[in-house]
Amino acid sequence: MDVLAGPFLAAAALLVLGGVPKAVSPGDTARALRLLRLPVGPPAVRVLGAAEVVTGVAAVVWPGRPTAALIAIWYAGFAGVVALALRSDQPLATCGCFGGADTPPTLAHLAVVAAASLTAMALAVSPVSDLLSGQAWLGLPFVAMAGLAAWFAYLVMSRLAVLR
Repeated sequence: MDVLAGPFLAAAALLVLGGVPKAVSPGDTARALRLLRLPVGPPAVRVLGAAEVVTGVAAVVWPGRPTAALIAIWYAGFAGVVALALRSDQPLATCGCFGGADTPPTLAHLAVVAAASLTAMALAVSPVSDLLSGQAWLGLPFVAMAGLAAWFAYLVMSRLAVLR
């Protein structure tokens, strides 16, 4: 499953990238969840955002079945919320994923989070023991490419959504 190491690292980084704004400023996410009839207030969103950050960091530091399973659960939950938002009659200006007001849920967003969940599920079954083992140049190109993949996924879910 080494082929999934890069996408898994990108998914973990994206989890951190999405968790920080929720932990710092949970209002948009809490409003979006309330519009979807999910009773989650700002304090709970703040805790969930912090838990996202911890999970993402743990997955990078200790890649293995437990952290891959947690990443898979997070992204499966996100996929459920995005699917609910897409089917809802509520016009959402944001899903709250990245703390901004201009990140409405889209099919591309659903595809990204579903792919991240499936990647992590695959690694929960057959994990990568060390993300950087066997990588050239101390793994720096690998980490850079995973970072670019995470940034691209972020752009697909945030900036591309604004262009539609």
